[in-house]
Amino acid sequence: MMLVQTTTKVREVVSRIQQRFRSRVLEWEHASITTLWGLIVLGNPAVFKGPAFVAFWGGPTLWGWIVFLAGTARITALCINGYMAKPTAIVLAAGALTGIGLFGVLTLGFLFSWTWPTGLAVYSVLGFFGLFSFYWFIFDVAIPDGHDGDDT
Repeated sequence: MMLVQTTTKVREVVSRIQQRFRSRVLEWEHASITTLWGLIVLGNPAVFKGPAFVAFWGGPTLWGWIVFLAGTARITALCINGYMAKPTAIVLAAGALTGIGLFGVLTLGFLFSWTWPTGLAVYSVLGFFGLFSFYWFIFDVAIPDGHDGDDT
């Protein structure tokens, strides 16, 4: 009896996450990029010796941990809100704003390194599209799960 109830609950959670994933794929992408960026910097601190990182103060350990933890927090928020019957948009909005800020800081860091690596293009675009994530959260407050136009 207990196993059947647990299995049913797990299926409900997985179903909710699957239903919301499509409309949240941008946030999942940003959270994954953030987490992996932090892990790469932590695993290879020598990357900060490159000319593209001269404008980044604090060193690779600080940047790696901050970015990794921000990404992990955002993935956690996406998972929690994905399984909740009624998600809390404020948590995801905070994640979106954090992502916009992070990608903005990375863009400025690469810009002021005066080497203009490809990261300058990538992170500026990610930050810009992070605005759309925040935009959708505004609708989530007003019309939870009702902004995608999919009536199926």
